[in-house]
Order: sequence, then structure tokens, then C-alpha cells
Amino acid sequence: MLELIISFLVLCFLEIVLGVDNLVFIAIVANKVRAEIRHRVRIFGLLLSLVLRLVMLFFIALLLALKATVFSIYTLDFSIKDLIMIAGGLFLIIKGGMEIYEQVFVSDKHALKEGGSLVLSAPMAIVQIVIIDFVFSLDSLITAIGLTTHYLTIAAAISVSIIFMIIFAPKVGYFIETYPSLKLLAVMLIFLIGFVLVFDGFAIHIDKSYIYFAIGFSLVVEVLNIIMKRNKSK
Repeated sequence: MLELIISFLVLCFLEIVLGVDNLVFIAIVANKVRAEIRHRVRIFGLLLSLVLRLVMLFFIALLLALKATVFSIYTLDFSIKDLIMIAGGLFLIIKGGMEIYEQVFVSDKHALKEGGSLVLSAPMAIVQIVIIDFVFSLDSLITAIGLTTHYLTIAAAISVSIIFMIIFAPKVGYFIETYPSLKLLAVMLIFLIGFVLVFDGFAIHIDKSYIYFAIGFSLVVEVLNIIMKRNKSK
């Protein structure tokens, strides 16, 4: 019993930490739908993600088979998991690049919103949330299976992490929407994670802690800058 409790706590911590990237992405996507349906889009997208993760957990043999090599190019072996990582990484790079372009180069965002290119429909936002949650959850699920074979414990930990994201996604979204410079940092994180996923797919493993350190340092500098501007405006 004690072993299961420890496994559950470790898995909860793992799922929540690995879900930070996803939380930022969800906040950015949800902020692009109409304000009155924003919260429902977050909840519905995350609940669908929970169902998807539990289905993946149920088909555990299939999930583990994703690591098997399906074809090789020269000395590189590619599995279905690698191909999913590459596709997901390219999706993040394109999505991040579009967000950076809108943040930096589009001056009249109000006019652009009226044209519709900055506003997502609810179904499109939900689809994007589910797709990226699927990509991000692959590694965490496979890692969880390596820690314990008690599937109910894994399912409980996954549920806790989704509840955590439902609670904190609106708060992250508020800060990103309130401070545009923080949104740019968040978008850069998504952009960089996209490259990390693509490199992972090609068996070039980059420690994400380097990216987190760089973004974290930039975040501290930006927060200090915000505080300084507030103090000067008083």
C-alpha cells in the first residue's frame, strides 16, 4: 500500500511538471477564442485529453509498441513514436512561428481580429489542445509505465494532472494576455520545444532544462522590468 502511495505521488509530480509546456500552449490557444466561451473550451479540451490519455493507457501494449523501429534511413532508426514527435514538433514550430509573427510584425491586431485570422473557432481550439496534449503525453505515459504497472495508480495521477491544468490554465492565460511581453516569452518556449521534439525524433536528445533555464532567466528579467515600470508610473 505504501509503495502505491509513493508511486502515486511521484507520478502526480511527474505529470504536473511535464504538463507545464502543455499548460502554456493551452493558455495561448484558449486566449484566441471568444472570451465568453474561453473557459468551456479549456475544460472540454482538457477533458477530451484525459479521455485520450486513459484510452492510450488501456491499449498499453500498443503504446509500448510505438517505440519499435518501423524503418531506417542510413544509421537512423525511426519508430512511430519518433514520427509523432517530429510531426508534433513541426506543428509547434509552425504554430509558434505564426504567433511570433502576429506578436512582432502585425501592428493592427484589432483589424486582424475582425478579419478572423487571430480568432479561433471553439472546435479548432479544442482540436489543437487535444493534438498537442497527445504529443506531450507520450513520454510521460511511457515513463509512468516504467515506474509502475499498477494502471489505476497511473490513471489517478493523470486525472490529478488534468485537474491541475483545468484550475491553473485560466490564471496562466490571464497573465499571458495581460502582459504581451510574457506572451512572447511563452510563444518562444513553444517554438523551442518544437525544435526539441523534432530533434528527439531524429535521436538527437537535448536536455530541456537548458531551455527552461534560459526562459526562466528571461522571465525573471521581464518580471523585474514590469515591476520597475509600475514603480516609475506611480
